[in-house]
Amino acid sequence: IDHVHAVDSFKRNLKALLEEFKQDKEKTDPRTIAYIGRMFMAEGNWQTAIPFLESLVKQSGWNDDKYFAYIQMSQCYQALGKPTMAIACCNEALAINTQFPDAYLQLGYIYLDKKDYVKAVDWIMPGVVRQEPDTCMVYDPSFYNFQAKMAAAMALLGKGDAEQAMIWFNRAKQANPTHPDISKYEPAFLHALESHEYIRKLTWLVLYNKNNDPEKVKALVEVIPKNLRHDERLWALRNAFAPSV
Repeated sequence: IDHVHAVDSFKRNLKALLEEFKQDKEKTDPRTIAYIGRMFMAEGNWQTAIPFLESLVKQSGWNDDKYFAYIQMSQCYQALGKPTMAIACCNEALAINTQFPDAYLQLGYIYLDKKDYVKAVDWIMPGVVRQEPDTCMVYDPSFYNFQAKMAAAMALLGKGDAEQAMIWFNRAKQANPTHPDISKYEPAFLHALESHEYIRKLTWLVLYNKNNDPEKVKALVEVIPKNLRHDERLWALRNAFAPSV
């Protein structure tokens, strides 16, 4: 019942704001325009939200308003599958403010979606180490705490840096240990770290034996576990010492 009442209240509020906007048009209070855009975002009505956020940028005289409107437009374009427009909005936000973390983090999320993990890391890391924005705007602290740390972990894992990925995953876990993403992704992070350690130690052993007991090298390569035999990090060792494995 509470959920039904909340939805009804949401719809009534949005209807009232839209009626105010229809009356005042370009003279509408920027706060009303902002509410409308963000309410459409909350519905997942991304395309409809964008013109209101664009109007907010044009009408507001407050840089923080413009900055966060560009971030929200970027999120809308990302949800619509338009990464080029999403990136352009982040660039506009950075032209306004380079101190807030939001534009860096949002760019990182865009590149995570594109599976361009190198660029994702390049943008997320400057964002995740910045302080939460010093602003009167209402914001969700978890965006800068758990979500940003988890994004850093995912980007580093995708890039292949298992050690750093685990560090940031543990920081995200410390921030919100009961979040469902922790139990969902922890096995992948543990497996990546274990594989990284195995490959690092095996490589050292192969090189050591190559110089001191070369007859044992092939045997070391032949016992590589099945789940790692086709790992590209081991191609050079397998091709050099046990190509038939």
